[in-house]
Amino acid sequence: MAELLVRSRSMISSASRLMEITRSELLSFQHRITVLIAISIGALLAIIIAVLLMLNKVILNPILAIQEGAKVIGKGDLKYRIKIDSDDELGALATSFNNMSGKLKEYYADLENKVKERTKELELAKKIAEKKAKKLEDMKTATLNILEDVKEAEEDTRKAKMGIERSNEAIFITDKNAVIQYVNPAFTKIYGYKGSEAIGNTLQMLKAGTMPRDHIKVLWEKLLNKEAVTFEMFNKTKDGHLVNIRQSANPILDKDGEIVGFMAIQTDITKEKEIDRAKNEFVSLASHQLRTPLTGIKWLIQAVLKRGSLNKWQIEFLQDALKSNDRMIGLVNDLLNISRLEAGVIGIVPKRTDLIKLVEELIREAKISSEKKKQKIKFKKPRQKVIFSLDQQLIGQVITNLISNAIKYSDNIKTITISVKKKEREVDVSVQDQGVGLSKNDQEKLFTKFFRSEQAAKISTTGSGLGLYIIKKILDAYGGKIKCRSALGKGATFTITLPLKGPSRKGGQKELIIHKIS
Repeated sequence: MAELLVRSRSMISSASRLMEITRSELLSFQHRITVLIAISIGALLAIIIAVLLMLNKVILNPILAIQEGAKVIGKGDLKYRIKIDSDDELGALATSFNNMSGKLKEYYADLENKVKERTKELELAKKIAEKKAKKLEDMKTATLNILEDVKEAEEDTRKAKMGIERSNEAIFITDKNAVIQYVNPAFTKIYGYKGSEAIGNTLQMLKAGTMPRDHIKVLWEKLLNKEAVTFEMFNKTKDGHLVNIRQSANPILDKDGEIVGFMAIQTDITKEKEIDRAKNEFVSLASHQLRTPLTGIKWLIQAVLKRGSLNKWQIEFLQDALKSNDRMIGLVNDLLNISRLEAGVIGIVPKRTDLIKLVEELIREAKISSEKKKQKIKFKKPRQKVIFSLDQQLIGQVITNLISNAIKYSDNIKTITISVKKKEREVDVSVQDQGVGLSKNDQEKLFTKFFRSEQAAKISTTGSGLGLYIIKKILDAYGGKIKCRSALGKGATFTITLPLKGPSRKGGQKELIIHKIS
């Protein structure tokens, strides 16, 4: 125990001496440690700062760049691109953002195009819808109008049907082959055929065989050419009697303008013709009875003028009487011609004729009268010859009457122009004067019996008003036409049209009494 204590004191003493020896050394060591720690801490701080700077460059800046890019792209600028030059995850993220932005730009562009196309489609659809709506509205209006028209048409149809059923004129409808499809009650009354007997038959059932084939052919050609025709003919009734009818026929056209049938209106003019025939016979008889004494009076006056011993006053008196007698003979001759033309007893004798030579001959005859008034007659003839079959007597009388009127109703020192124009199937002969002219109202009545215009009556009080009527009747019988073009104070042009084919020969009991230009 004591030994132990001694050793302990020894150790403590040694330790005390040791501590005293190393204190200065410890202080020196502590200083070195402190410096070392400071240096380590500074190096550590430098490393941390370096690491932080590296992290800022490698991680934080790209993150901020990505954040900024996301904001810009989010605002709609799809052209913006994130610029990060690294191969790490952030670089890959930036590349993905840029690819996404490019895809979005393409999608937006495509979407914008689709929106524009769709907008156009919608606008077009809107316009179409508006048009359809307008069309529907128009259709609605049209439908209402049609319904109103249908009601009116039904009423008009009812009235028309009533008129047709109650008409005194025979009305019938055929198909395009002339097979009867409908007849009204008047048809039955005139011909004796019931509707059931007529429908399904052709018009041959009415044929009397009195109309020349050439005339029938001309009428059918006009109908097939979609022209209306009016003519007179004889038909045969169920019991075999002949009826004189006046017929107006028209083609019936479909919506394409093609002929689907024909409609005819026939008037029984048998009694009318009998009255006319009796009248014409009376006029003819009276005219003959008048013509004979008038011709005798003319001869007596001429004999007295040639052989009698007369003074100047007596000669003038007899000459006036002779002129009056000639006018009376002319009137009687006109009446005879009319009765013969209306009775259809004037023959037609066509023969091959040079029309130019015929007109030149008529002009030579007319110059005797025209030169008295110092008028000129100009003839405009075509270069080629105009030779065809015509009745020289009838057509010569027509042209003579027209030239005579031109001379009579034109003032002195005027020019009368005659022209001939050849066409494909016809020839026109025109007589143009420089006279008083005709009003439009007068032109409508020009070819009626006994009509004289007010202007013509002022110039000559001796006309009968029968000359143009006779011309019209001759041309009707001949198959020709006449028209007038005129205005008050500007003269008149009369044009006759003759078929180059020429008329068929027709026998007649009487001839036309020819007038010369005087």
